[in-house]
Amino acid sequence: MGNFDGRIAPAYTCRFMLLGSVALYALYPAITRFIRKKSTIAWNLAISLFIAFAGDYALQIAGVWDDVKDALSIFGVKHW
Repeated sequence: MGNFDGRIAPAYTCRFMLLGSVALYALYPAITRFIRKKSTIAWNLAISLFIAFAGDYALQIAGVWDDVKDALSIFGVKHW
């Protein structure tokens, strides 16, 4: 009820606005303060995540990620 052409639902719009406000006014300042205090830790974490995502992307593009997942299943890693 209240949808606009079946695309915009008021219930989801209100949830998005609420969570967006929480992220903007609570999470963003907290993360900013953490980065200012622990800049070395934050940079190391950011660089590590970048390397992990770039490696995952490169393996996906190369088409070898399925082979890597099969190799990891030997060690009991089967949650992919």
